[in-house]
Amino acid sequence: MEAKRAIEALEALVGGLRGGGYRGLAVILGEPGDVYSVVSRVEARDSLLVYWPGRGVDTARQLLRGWDMVFVGHLHERLGEEHDVVVIDAFEGLQANTLAAAAEMVRGGGVLILASHGWNGFSAPESLGLFAERLRRHIERMSINRVVIELGSGRVSTTRIESGPSRWWSGVEPRGGIPGWLARLLCCEDQVRVVEEARRLVKSYEAGVLLVTGDRGRGKSAAVGLALAALIAEKLVGDVVVTGPSEASVQTLFSWLARGLRAARIRFKAWGPGRLYHGLKGAWFRVRYLEPWRAEPAPLVVIEEAAAVGPARVRRLAGRARNTIAVTTVHGYEGSGRYWLRVLIEQLPSPRVVELRTPVRFAPGDPLEQLLNRLLLLAPSDPDQLPVCRSVSGEATG
Repeated sequence: MEAKRAIEALEALVGGLRGGGYRGLAVILGEPGDVYSVVSRVEARDSLLVYWPGRGVDTARQLLRGWDMVFVGHLHERLGEEHDVVVIDAFEGLQANTLAAAAEMVRGGGVLILASHGWNGFSAPESLGLFAERLRRHIERMSINRVVIELGSGRVSTTRIESGPSRWWSGVEPRGGIPGWLARLLCCEDQVRVVEEARRLVKSYEAGVLLVTGDRGRGKSAAVGLALAALIAEKLVGDVVVTGPSEASVQTLFSWLARGLRAARIRFKAWGPGRLYHGLKGAWFRVRYLEPWRAEPAPLVVIEEAAAVGPARVRRLAGRARNTIAVTTVHGYEGSGRYWLRVLIEQLPSPRVVELRTPVRFAPGDPLEQLLNRLLLLAPSDPDQLPVCRSVSGEATG
């Protein structure tokens, strides 16, 4: 009976959100066999399991036939992907970075599932357990789109389900400079501004810098990838160097560049190991990834996660390039924050700044994003809302 209630609650959450813009969270606690028996009943066309080696994943492999699975150590290689259901196997512990990275792979209308033997399992093995306590407190405060299933006790706790809008971006109409193939791929006017500013940059007689900023899920990398496709289609660029803190950090950009080139019916060849792009080339263009310390001067250099590359190095790269497009995340688990954004602006020579505000991956007001922002302090705007660190004596330390 307990298993039936658990399955019904999980199916109600997954089914109720499907097709909407809001995401949900399910926590399932119990023995691996019982947990994954429940998870196996989820009907989703695109599911991913993130795991640590251990007893949990051994059981999952037997019960989750046909699921895509990724070892947590390789999760960074998959960033930019979107899935309907993402399960984090936390039977061997949970790290905050894993939670944030995996959650960002859940598309609007999808569900993140945390699986472990109990609440105390949601901490890294070397931690004191404080993160698990904080996680539980914030999850229990969620007012919508949350299911907690404790199979040992038979307790099932649910909230009301709100799917959110099925379409939350405005879309784009073809116009001068935005052909039909490009308009069909752009989601909002924020992304149009990136394309227009990129075109203005490369057409200018003077060297320049375009800085694209915004929180995670706002479509920055997609917009820059599509902007590159538009510039290539107009034969405004030929040799482009793309760099970033890792090859994984540029994969979303490359995937949208490839998508744009296909839509524009431009032939190209791609190269790179496994799922990763290292570059694309066609009859009159070449776009290639190089590590920041190896990046060569080029007519156009694109820098992903510029704050992580470092303001000083970004300045050197921009100084050696004809034109530069730098992309940086303001908030999010790999975000730089407002301070580093200001440092970047001060380091770069009179950059044009485009900030993307419209969520693309999920709808505004998404409860999972709100949870992560509160839990991991990813988007602090008011210093008075931040927790005060105290010494053992109880005195505030800042």
